[in-house]
Amino acid sequence: MFLWVGEVESRLYKVGVEIMKEYRCRKCEYRFCSENGIPYCPACDCEDLEEIYEEDKRIKKIELKATAKILLYKKVLSEEDKIFLKKLIQNHPNAEQKIGVGIEDFFTFRTIYKTMGFGLLRTDSTTTDFSYLQCLNPRTNNQKIKMACRTAISKSILNFKTDKTKIVHHKGIEFNEITERWLKEFSDLDLNLNKTEDNCQEVYFSNNNTAESFRKFHDKLAVLVEISTEHHKKIHGGVK
Repeated sequence: MFLWVGEVESRLYKVGVEIMKEYRCRKCEYRFCSENGIPYCPACDCEDLEEIYEEDKRIKKIELKATAKILLYKKVLSEEDKIFLKKLIQNHPNAEQKIGVGIEDFFTFRTIYKTMGFGLLRTDSTTTDFSYLQCLNPRTNNQKIKMACRTAISKSILNFKTDKTKIVHHKGIEFNEITERWLKEFSDLDLNLNKTEDNCQEVYFSNNNTAESFRKFHDKLAVLVEISTEHHKKIHGGVK
């Protein structure tokens, strides 16, 4: 059985106790994964293959991420840029839903978080957004839950903030630790999240009681302070 690279980038390459290997065809340069003992290229039936190792894939993802970040801030996307994005979105965990009836064009826009994002125009004139980071490293369920927790306390953060030039920071007990404590103490809560929809950039709990439970738990433990953007980057390793 063969799986296209776009289908396996976000998976652990395991079938039973065997590790699925990724290969590159030396003849046609096609990349694919196989669980067979003797693989062959599904594109040209060639058996002249080389195995792609984890370090190669890690470097490739770094290169793709750097390219995508450059495109985010281009005023006009070239046809070559759009070909790159068309290939990239194939690896999105919700690629089928995002692409829909087909892609007409790509564009960049400013998100609700004031950052730049990618969007696409479908052939039926509908539009949607997509994250290039999701294409490279799809979020785990635990990461999505923590994002929903962030959404649940958004009003608390907004109410605390007094200086628009500064960032609200968790002092003492970090946000992730508060989240982990809450998950352990309230393990029976409904943790279902909202379904992915076009142009919906927020992740939140479907059950309002769950969101309120975390907000109260957070506000009881959290010690918030306002710090500069530069200080925030130093804390989180952004600036040395």
